[in-house]
Amino acid sequence: MITIHGDCREVLPLLSSESVDAVITDPPYGINYVPRRAQGVRDHPWRRMQGDRHFDIELYRLWLREAYRLLKPDRHLYVFCADYHLGTLRDLVAEAGFNLKRTLVWEKNAWGLGDCKGDWGHQTEFIVFAHKGRRELARPRQGNVLHFPRVPAQRLRHPTEKPVELLRLLIRKSLPEGGLVLDPFAGSGSTGEAAELEGRGAVLIEVDVRHVQRAQEYLQHPADKIARAA
Repeated sequence: MITIHGDCREVLPLLSSESVDAVITDPPYGINYVPRRAQGVRDHPWRRMQGDRHFDIELYRLWLREAYRLLKPDRHLYVFCADYHLGTLRDLVAEAGFNLKRTLVWEKNAWGLGDCKGDWGHQTEFIVFAHKGRRELARPRQGNVLHFPRVPAQRLRHPTEKPVELLRLLIRKSLPEGGLVLDPFAGSGSTGEAAELEGRGAVLIEVDVRHVQRAQEYLQHPADKIARAA
């Protein structure tokens, strides 16, 4: 398990070509998200996430190009996203050279905030799935709607933390045994935890030092993970 504090735009070019077996990542959505617990709290550490004020197309172009270079032939890419920029993201993934496949729908059994009276309840996020070359998914085949409850607020280590069980599924489907997953926007390390639980390795890159420290502390203390799962 390797955890790197740094901007992926600077770190990714330093890594060796065709060295990872999958890229699974949750980059800034570009929607200026403020978690409920940080609303109205000026100095809350989750008040603003780095890179989330707007959808940075050039950032996406750079890291997707590097992700393509770093993936071994016939490997998979998964990118979490919001519906606002789904079409643009799919275009950028194709532009980077990937073979686009079906978009996965994560149904998280919870309603997000927003216009509670003038809009439909927000219960989903999306995962753009693509190949470098072509690789079959591990059996059995299943549908593209994935039902996993979001991480309870009292257990969150990061404002947009993804469920470890969902990440474990993606890893099982796409990585060979002993394979290596790359996450250029690692947050507090959930992809690393999922990889560890599935017997795979991980390279985690995160720009926010607070999340890096949290990931390093957590991934080095198995007792914390047992307590969290209880």
